[in-house]
Amino acid sequence: MRNAEIKAEKKVTLEELEALIKREKNIRIYQRLLAIRLAYLGESVPKIAQIISVEESTVYEWIKLWNEKGYEGLIPKFSGGAPSKLSCSDLNTLYKIITEKRPCDVMDVKEQAWDINTVRLFIKKQFSCEYTYSAVWKIVRNKFGLKYIKPYPNDYRRPDDADQILIKRIEDVKDKIQSGEYSVGFLDETCCQNKPSVRRLLTNLRRFVLKTSYNLAQKVSIFTFMDILGNVSKKIYSKSTYLEFIDFLRFLKSTYKKVIIILDNAKIHLSSEARKLCGEEIIFVYLPPYSPDLNPVEQLFRCLKRRLKNKVFKNVSDIVSYVEEFFSNIGDTYSFYRGWMEKFLNLLLKC
Repeated sequence: MRNAEIKAEKKVTLEELEALIKREKNIRIYQRLLAIRLAYLGESVPKIAQIISVEESTVYEWIKLWNEKGYEGLIPKFSGGAPSKLSCSDLNTLYKIITEKRPCDVMDVKEQAWDINTVRLFIKKQFSCEYTYSAVWKIVRNKFGLKYIKPYPNDYRRPDDADQILIKRIEDVKDKIQSGEYSVGFLDETCCQNKPSVRRLLTNLRRFVLKTSYNLAQKVSIFTFMDILGNVSKKIYSKSTYLEFIDFLRFLKSTYKKVIIILDNAKIHLSSEARKLCGEEIIFVYLPPYSPDLNPVEQLFRCLKRRLKNKVFKNVSDIVSYVEEFFSNIGDTYSFYRGWMEKFLNLLLKC
């Protein structure tokens, strides 16, 4: 019988075998050496299989390899699996297309960027072979080293030269900025509503239920001004019309003697009443259209909205309390506008 026939030949002494085990760093070889050691000590194949947690047939194979070649026989020799359906040339072509072209350029689809399923579809159409989702994942992530990220949205109506447009508009007020008479900052408003908003949490459960609240009638509008010295001014209103905007401008006039405000093209920001109020004390620098990414105060709002997730608001007062708490503990705001300063203002001040 096989059980009685096969025994581990003592290619080395027990002491030498234990030294091999102690030095071994490859976990697979280490496991196989442990099995041979147990065989040296007279353990049966079924017992060894139970201790090592493998099949008996596997232990028989290990002992056979040890008897034939000793330690060398225990080194795993991987065949590499089934041959790839795509040749090296095909993979190079695929990489070049993914990194240089959009899906809508090479297929009859509307997608502007690649994801796993779009790559699967392209492989099927271009190379006439099918891959599973996980196989395509391994190709694009492991072989190609591509990142799998969430894209940053950019309105298609945004001018391609938005940065240059803003630089030109800042240049128009460069003398006032360099005079030191005017403070410079960013203005915008945001709305916080009582609606479910959750973020990921740590838990040992497969499903976690979090209590939320929902009442869209309960909301507040927060007008915020953040200057380039890190000071933040805000007022909370029940709505956001040009009347609230004008009231906030009056508030800023009482805080700053003269101020240059960078803001977007919202209708309330373009109202004639607001322009009349400005006089010489307030100068508006409008962002290019559909370019909220050029207003650093948006970063502040994102941080605020993140803090309001996973919260229960029973009434408007609860929302106001959380907002007030956020602004009272906001700390250093330089990180919100550091990149903007390096890109726009510092460049102009060096002129």
